[in-house]
Amino acid sequence: ARISVKDRLPEPSKKVLCFLDLGHGSLVETGYFMLDDGWYYTGVEAPHHGCVTHWMPLPEPPKED
Repeated sequence: ARISVKDRLPEPSKKVLCFLDLGHGSLVETGYFMLDDGWYYTGVEAPHHGCVTHWMPLPEPPKED
């Protein structure tokens, strides 16, 4: 289930699925939250402030048979 950033933030540096409001649309991206710098996303080096509205943990990887 999606978790609002108003309710709770993920553990710092733990990769999660991020739901971003871009103002002209939305985006889903993997990223992580840093206490001092805000959110970082896969392939994007600069922090983005105020774009992430919700997040959720990544699914567990498949188990080897």
